[in-house]
Amino acid sequence: MLERKNATLSKASRALVIKDYLYEPPIIPVKRSFYHDRVKQGATIVPRSVWFVDFEVQPSLGMIDVNKPMVKTSEEVKADAKRPWTDVELKGNVESEFIYATILGGDLVPFGYRKMRPIVVPAEPSAAGYSLLDVQALRNRGAVHMASWLDKAQSLWERFATERSKRDFPRIIDWLDYRGKLTQQHPKRRYVVLYNTSGTNLVSCVVSRGALPAFKVGGAEIYPNNFIAESTTYHYETDDEVEAHYLCAVLNSAVANTAIKPLQPRGLWGERHIHRRPFLLPIPRYDEANPQHRRLAELSMKCHLKVAKLMLGDKIPARARQEARETVSEELKEIDTIVYTLFGYK
Repeated sequence: MLERKNATLSKASRALVIKDYLYEPPIIPVKRSFYHDRVKQGATIVPRSVWFVDFEVQPSLGMIDVNKPMVKTSEEVKADAKRPWTDVELKGNVESEFIYATILGGDLVPFGYRKMRPIVVPAEPSAAGYSLLDVQALRNRGAVHMASWLDKAQSLWERFATERSKRDFPRIIDWLDYRGKLTQQHPKRRYVVLYNTSGTNLVSCVVSRGALPAFKVGGAEIYPNNFIAESTTYHYETDDEVEAHYLCAVLNSAVANTAIKPLQPRGLWGERHIHRRPFLLPIPRYDEANPQHRRLAELSMKCHLKVAKLMLGDKIPARARQEARETVSEELKEIDTIVYTLFGYK
């Protein structure tokens, strides 16, 4: 370990160990999974200080207006912000139709999540995807509170974004929809399979858009308008619940997790960056006539029910994931056995 960050070469050399080894490039499978080009990275919902929020109860009333709740920059996100966004805080009322839910990659546990986070996004869902609304469009719809929030966000963007970012993305909502990663999501598809974009180990869960939990604020409940996948996760959207759980079971298997290790770049703390690598594996397309596929889905559904009963919100990601795995250890053994066969391993 280095004594401190940005240590000089002379001091760093005393802590570094250099070893010779023969590099062997990973063998990339010739045939990709059917799902490889159908899984997508989530939206770049940054700067998070602008979009991730906490709800605030009116101190004088001791309650919150569920139709246009008072929100402010999330304290947790603010604490993790990087300069120059460390001191940015927005606060104000926002129409509830612009409150969405998301899950960060670090929130994922096998077959569940630690927490679902509220975000404020100037978007409206449709059958074709999401449409982003600018300040004028919001005002034309009578959404004066969201318009005011976005107006403030734009001012912050013009003040703190790099010159290159402002040149390439003059409006903050252009950056929010970087490469169409927000507007190309399908809000009408009921099930979302999520897994982490980066990290040493692969972890996945299924989110049902038709059963999103309410955000509890005091004695009130605020339901998110929809779910938006965020860039620290990859997602696959489907209307087939069984297919979603089949995929989730495969992704949570030790077989898949081990198989991607030679394909992952290594950092100081081990393997990192997952992206589409799981779908370089021979994961077959879901076939309802295949009893192994159906059994994997059944096991995933059972695991989700078990993990949902755990209280993981205040636990660090590593501990939360360990607890989830221990809770469904018997199911994971059966999942591994089936996936091993599914991949054609002998």
